[in-house]
Amino acid sequence: MNVGKAKKHNHMLQNIKLKHVTEKEEHPLLFGNIKKLTEICIQPLYLIMVSKKNKYTNQKLAMKNSLGLFVFSILLSACSSVSTITLSVVNPAPVGIPASVKKIGVIDCSQNKPGNNKIVSFDAKGLKKEGIAAELNGLQSELTRAKRFDSVKQIIDPTKYSTEEATDISQLGWDKMEQVCNQNNVDILFVLETYEIDTRVNISTSVGFGRGINYVETGGDMNTSLLSGWRIYDPLAKIVVDEYSFTQNFNFGASDINPFSAVVGVISSNSAVKNMSGKAGRFYARRVIPTNDEVDRDYYVRGSDKLKEAKHFVQKGNWESASDLWQKETNNPDPKIAGRACFNLAVANEVYKKYDSAIEWAIQAFKKLNNYKADEYISVLKDRRQKYNVLKELESK
Repeated sequence: MNVGKAKKHNHMLQNIKLKHVTEKEEHPLLFGNIKKLTEICIQPLYLIMVSKKNKYTNQKLAMKNSLGLFVFSILLSACSSVSTITLSVVNPAPVGIPASVKKIGVIDCSQNKPGNNKIVSFDAKGLKKEGIAAELNGLQSELTRAKRFDSVKQIIDPTKYSTEEATDISQLGWDKMEQVCNQNNVDILFVLETYEIDTRVNISTSVGFGRGINYVETGGDMNTSLLSGWRIYDPLAKIVVDEYSFTQNFNFGASDINPFSAVVGVISSNSAVKNMSGKAGRFYARRVIPTNDEVDRDYYVRGSDKLKEAKHFVQKGNWESASDLWQKETNNPDPKIAGRACFNLAVANEVYKKYDSAIEWAIQAFKKLNNYKADEYISVLKDRRQKYNVLKELESK
């Protein structure tokens, strides 16, 4: 290494500060050895940047650098003021279905409506029929997979309920719709109200050269747009639970030196339309299915002997014993320690889904610590309380 660069490098090492060390009572492996530890971790990285000698040297330095950074990260985590736990939470679905609803009826009413279909296909009517079936099957399979409902049944021939005044199920009126549910042993109805396909084909030609001859290749692209519209009817409550429309777009292309084959390849892409329709059905089904998620929560493990001791109880899942220790520290004369204890009690109450108490402890933690972490946690807890209350409300119905 160049002597001048080495001197400059050593001067840089002397001025590095470790931002992650948050306690004055540093880990014994780290205390008094900041400069040495930093040299171990940083120097190899610097050498890699300035060394151009050979590939073998750089590989050795890279291995040394990785090892140094690994050791460095372990030591920093050992002296960190917080530890992290992972909690499992449930998020309510965008559309809430009461827990008492166990049996779903699925009906297609879109075929009774002319719509705005512009289908380029050898079998336009057949393609629409297959696409509708794919969307109904997609919704049924997703609702069944979620195991939220006892049964999901397709009502195959809803036209038998039609009258001169009402051409589809949505126009029958609540009493007639309730009769449909009773006859088919379902609680509510998922109705496909709209299914429209719009396809546009663009044909182009290009000149190519191969095997000593010029040839003309014909290419085609089919841009397809699928509009799906769903409603959920609850005849017993006489309400429309949800009304939602969405559009999907996709492109399918084909090319061939035979113009006819290229065009046929494009407009015969029925499988792509059916796949997109199946995805549309599954997408809508997810609007009524709660989702499971995992969230990380920090809690304080340093500052006093009791905070350190409580960490071991948390690692064993003994939140009650940990909370007893934190409770004793809430009256600590040091506001920093007392604030950390309050923060940890907020986490413990969230674990037990006692969100009102968790928010109260988080507010106390913010008053004592006056830091961003506690303030942010208050907002997080309020959001979780709102979602939890939505789930509880649906369970009570």
